[in-house]
Amino acid sequence: MPQRPIAASFLSFLVGTASSACTPSVSAPPKPVEIAAVSPVTASTSTTEPKVALSKELLCEQLKGAREKAMATWKVGGEDAPMLFASDAVETCEAVGDGVVGFSVDSFKKASNNDEVVPNLYLVNIRGDGTQTKLLAGALPSHCFGASVDHFSPQKMTSGATWLALQVGLGCADGESFTYSHLIRIDGKRFEELADEQKVAGDYDDFDGDGYIDGRAHYGFSGDYPVCRGLNPTVDWAEWLPRHGLKNGTFSENDDAVRGEMAKRCPAMPVKSIIVKDDVGTTLHNFACARLRGTPKATLDGIVRDLCKGISQVCTCKDKPSCCAEQLICRSELCAATPLAKRIVATTPPFTL
Repeated sequence: MPQRPIAASFLSFLVGTASSACTPSVSAPPKPVEIAAVSPVTASTSTTEPKVALSKELLCEQLKGAREKAMATWKVGGEDAPMLFASDAVETCEAVGDGVVGFSVDSFKKASNNDEVVPNLYLVNIRGDGTQTKLLAGALPSHCFGASVDHFSPQKMTSGATWLALQVGLGCADGESFTYSHLIRIDGKRFEELADEQKVAGDYDDFDGDGYIDGRAHYGFSGDYPVCRGLNPTVDWAEWLPRHGLKNGTFSENDDAVRGEMAKRCPAMPVKSIIVKDDVGTTLHNFACARLRGTPKATLDGIVRDLCKGISQVCTCKDKPSCCAEQLICRSELCAATPLAKRIVATTPPFTL
């Protein structure tokens, strides 16, 4: 910035001040110091001015321009770009930390073996100083036509960092769908996935509504059981217990919030109501809740035996114990789920209500 000439009155003030404060011991007055004014013509502009942080709008426009440039490269041989490029979800751009987070895609590169080229979706963090980092969010298959951002939840941690819970869903042909989930830490120039915390976070539930993503764990209340219908011979089952997400980045498995939530999910009930006719999932849930409620294992062992009460045989063939799962023909799904029910009853819960 050019420097302005220094006013004469101001110079007089400076000289006068210097004279009164620094008068030498000799009686002769000090000679006045001449200060040459800097001409605006010869003044040079400073090259060390700090960068001005860009606004959210400018950062998002920068990201949009780069994304659209990459998208344009996919119009190869007159073909249209992938349908997912037109999704509103891809245009998501939100302020997080001292910058923004949004999406970008690959530029087109022909595969050497002429296979179909599938674009990747990236999550990009552009900071206020213009620097950026990107992480792979997932692939965008050509047979997928719709996308949605199901979670985009930033949460400020006590460490000063921001955690971002992101979940992107893809709708595809023939009813197929994909979900990409990422838990990311944003701290200055750090933009990295939290792999271990992601495993705990699961489906990004916030059961207590405090704005912090909660985790989950089944503590052994899980397994599979044979079924008598459909194309799959078994069904996976798990009783997921919440783990309360805290501001310091850890998860509590048995604080008041967790206990209160499980008290709602597992209301007290008489043991005779544990078994629900023709409903394996609810019955298994009731067994897990009974363990959380402190019902003695010996009592529940007797209830498990009732699952096959009145059933002479579980499967139509007598010679193979696994025939129910193999042939999908059984007389009682509840009875077929007995091994899993025994496992649930033998599992020690992390706490009791």
